[in-house]
Amino acid sequence: MLEFANLEKFRDLVLASDDSFMLECTADTGRRDWYIQGKVGKAKFVYGIYLGSDKTPAVSDQPELAAVEAGGTVYLAYPVYAPGDEPLPSGVRWLQDLCHELGIQALEIIAQHKADLAPADPSDVMDLSRIPLDARKLALNPELEEYADGEPIFSESLAVELLAGETKFEDVVADYCKKHEKAWAVKKRRAMMIKKYLDQPGVIEPWEYAMSDALRNVDAQLVLLELGWPGNTVSAKIEPSKVMERLVESGSFRSYYFAVEKSGAKILKILAEATGRDKDHFYCKDVLRIMFRGKAIYDRDAVDG
Repeated sequence: MLEFANLEKFRDLVLASDDSFMLECTADTGRRDWYIQGKVGKAKFVYGIYLGSDKTPAVSDQPELAAVEAGGTVYLAYPVYAPGDEPLPSGVRWLQDLCHELGIQALEIIAQHKADLAPADPSDVMDLSRIPLDARKLALNPELEEYADGEPIFSESLAVELLAGETKFEDVVADYCKKHEKAWAVKKRRAMMIKKYLDQPGVIEPWEYAMSDALRNVDAQLVLLELGWPGNTVSAKIEPSKVMERLVESGSFRSYYFAVEKSGAKILKILAEATGRDKDHFYCKDVLRIMFRGKAIYDRDAVDG
């Protein structure tokens, strides 16, 4: 494996000629790597074989792509041994960093393509029964709706093709858009359906928005949840994310959602006995206050509606 201590020498040998070369390991005397170079288009590909203490490669040895050189810059394609905290030498970069930068450059083009894209036909939208839940997620916990296409815009293979001049930046982005435009169009139509649903009066009540804001803005591992009615409340500690989950899904509290399950079971039992309701039928609408460090971050009585 290429050592960090050898990077400057590696860079100089790659830039100096197209010949193969050996690099002695600095951390393990008597061991070495053999690098073979070859050109494709505008780029030079450098493959490495770890020889160790052998004088020649074994029949079973497989070369690995170590780096790609283009325009006087050496892009490292595989990890470097003992990198430490020091920056890479000048003229040496990670191939992955190039992929990331190319992806960022492509985002503006992709955003415009999405904006110009016509929404899909409503019949293409699946799981219509989930529209209400998706709407609640978007309204109450928008962080959950961060969207990604599930793959990088520029893979290392595409970045290498670009360095070699075997493809064009615009063509890669156009292919990416074509591959994803159907999903984007469906997402766009679904977003329109969600907006229409949310535009209906009373879909999300004011107290739900207030509770959502409180939960998203508190930096706490646990909060104190007070349930019941004025003058007769019970409380137990719980993670804010658990409350948010129940809020978004309009779900009931169960004992195992609380930080201490016995405490959760105890307060739900008390509420059930006092109201005649089933112990599993208490919801966020039954929350009077949410406390953190002795202060109410949510107070049901202070919310209009």
